[in-house]
Amino acid sequence: MPRLRLIGLCGTLSLTLLLHACGGGGGAGDLDGGGPDGSGTADAASDGPAAPPEPVTRDSFSPFGQAAIDAMMAQGAERHESWNFSGDTVLDPGWVLQTPPRATWGAAGAELALPASCAPGSAGCDADFLLLECASQADCVTGGICRPVLATVKAPGEAAKSLCAGHSDEIYDEIYGVLVQAERFADVASLSPFTGRFEAAIRNALTFLSNTDRQVSVRVLFGIIAGTDLQVQTDTILSSITRDVSAMGGLRRVSVGAYRKGLLSWNHSKIVAVDGRLLIQGGQNLWHDHYLSHSPVHDISMRMRGEVAADAHRFLNIPWRYVCDPHIYPSLRKLDTYPAGAAECPPEYHVPWQGELLTGLPVVSLGRYGDLGENPSDAAIAAVLGQAERVIRLSLQDLGPFKIAGITFADWPADIIQELSLAILRGVDVYLVLNTNDARPGGLGRTAAYGTGWETADSATALVDWIEANPSLLPAGASARDLVCERLHLTTLRFAPGEDTWPDGANIGNHAKLFIVDDAAFFMGSQNLYKSDLAEFSVLVDDVTATEDILREYWAPLWEQSARSAISGEGVCAF
Repeated sequence: MPRLRLIGLCGTLSLTLLLHACGGGGGAGDLDGGGPDGSGTADAASDGPAAPPEPVTRDSFSPFGQAAIDAMMAQGAERHESWNFSGDTVLDPGWVLQTPPRATWGAAGAELALPASCAPGSAGCDADFLLLECASQADCVTGGICRPVLATVKAPGEAAKSLCAGHSDEIYDEIYGVLVQAERFADVASLSPFTGRFEAAIRNALTFLSNTDRQVSVRVLFGIIAGTDLQVQTDTILSSITRDVSAMGGLRRVSVGAYRKGLLSWNHSKIVAVDGRLLIQGGQNLWHDHYLSHSPVHDISMRMRGEVAADAHRFLNIPWRYVCDPHIYPSLRKLDTYPAGAAECPPEYHVPWQGELLTGLPVVSLGRYGDLGENPSDAAIAAVLGQAERVIRLSLQDLGPFKIAGITFADWPADIIQELSLAILRGVDVYLVLNTNDARPGGLGRTAAYGTGWETADSATALVDWIEANPSLLPAGASARDLVCERLHLTTLRFAPGEDTWPDGANIGNHAKLFIVDDAAFFMGSQNLYKSDLAEFSVLVDDVTATEDILREYWAPLWEQSARSAISGEGVCAF
């Protein structure tokens, strides 16, 4: 891959692209980097040849991974489609992608870098990112931090512009950094269309690819949320992200699709996958006002290398078949393709499974298709929670289903409530950090509010009710409420000492979908644990060292700031 002139950037951003830009990686056939086993680390000197890697099997996993695999096999779900397991995953430094970033935990909300958008055409204003260009921090007179923004690069050999960037702009640089490494195939999936600086970054990534000699096919997929059909104009999105592409370059095809199946089922996965080797997946939608503006929602994703990326491509083949079906009613599917003369339906990802050997971390890919097909991840999540022996740590938007004007649109998740209740009964401590209800990032209206309409205490009550409905499981003389008060450590997300809202008074949103079991394995992805019938993609990382990373980088600061708002489990019982 041609090197970028990223002056002043090497050593400061942990993007996979810097393997190339800073002299650490090879071409498309060498994306694994470092060691011959794909671990990213060269083999140390030894007296003899290293033992060959073992095949990855169910027995390569701990009881957590085995429980997930067994549960999905019992569902009869198709492996290498809705789910898979592999043993070659690599997590490079900086793989935990949280917004706002790790460094902002504990800092006052007023300290978040919030550059004012500049006017297009005004002096020094980048027309796409609407941020001031800068040579030093003194140039950032309207706020922000002067730094190189990788996503401004549109062609090999260009230097990244320095802009007065905001608190979480690194997240779209991460996405850009993965996309520009594509040699053959790339997928982007999100709930609804990207906006603002996310859109600019993806546009520039496609422009960069068009200025190479590669022949890359790109699929971009969204959901069509009921009642918002007019907001997903695939032709407009396609025109925007291909605005600057070179017609004579290496970008072979770009397809933008969106769908809804029935009334309440659409894509909710958040995926950026490249060539079956590079992946970003997790909770973040690509929405400017929600993540890059004031009172942002907190969220987390992860960057990965290995066969897990191919799992994401294969997972997306199924919704794309629905989008491509000409017999589907037009309001339920939309599709536009660049160039105009290309076949409308994009090629599917079909590459033989490569993760047969245990050369990295054991990972289970968990998918569900909603009303489109199989939903094996539901059973897998419950099965993993059921294996916990000491502690479960969860950071979630909510447990209760969506409730609007007193009307609920689904039941509480019976399997999750059961497994958390049983965990408490067997002596497991359950830590649960939820969203503050009615959190509205970026000054947006009620339709952008986070939370499902329940109070925090309702989650505790749901566990008490389940235990009281199963009295034979209670120890003699014990009280369901007392047990929950002791072992359920329930709170809402806080980011700094003494601050219960953002400076503008907005409630604090949590959009994470993360749980950690016995500090030995963790689940992260797009799937909420409350009930909804959406298409989701998530992963279970079955490795103690990686789990230690997530505990240190995310959970420790999260709990340090949020524990003070607990309503149970921390010497209080306020429900």
